[in-house]
Amino acid sequence: MGVSACRVQVPCATATCLSGSNSYIAPIMTARTLNSLGIAKAPKDTRVVVAMSGGVDSSVTAALMAEQGYDVVCITLQLYDHG
Repeated sequence: MGVSACRVQVPCATATCLSGSNSYIAPIMTARTLNSLGIAKAPKDTRVVVAMSGGVDSSVTAALMAEQGYDVVCITLQLYDHG
């Protein structure tokens, strides 16, 4: 996710080579920049939906995500009639 891989043959300098071989196939990783959620987008381009319970945990989560620059949308459910 956000990482592509290919293989390249490189000189063997460790015991990981097969016996009699002077080279081995090693992966080359090209990583794209990931945000703190592991998504290949900048935080400002990532919308996060936080379910607000009315408690401290969800409120702090929403505040921390907004502080990191995410586009935070908070939702809550009204499961009873006020009236």
